[in-house]
Amino acid sequence: MEHNRIGSEAQDSIHVSSKIRNFFDHFRIGTLLHQCGVRKRHGYSVRSLIVAIFALPFFVKNFFRDIVTNEQAIVGKDAAYDLLKGCT
Repeated sequence: MEHNRIGSEAQDSIHVSSKIRNFFDHFRIGTLLHQCGVRKRHGYSVRSLIVAIFALPFFVKNFFRDIVTNEQAIVGKDAAYDLLKGCT
């Protein structure tokens, strides 16, 4: 039964990720960020950083624990902090 629960949680995670991507696509969040002047010079795209930060509560994750201290995080802590503190 443990195997079924883990498989179900993985499917739920994929479903939530799909819904988040659909939301960002439907509301053109990437385009809106670009029009607002939110840009990065190099590294991760602004959209991928925003998606990663936006998705944390949906996966019941903590910003500090999942991005800052997790060395296997999808995005780097420096990139996430630079995005959050930057005015552009």
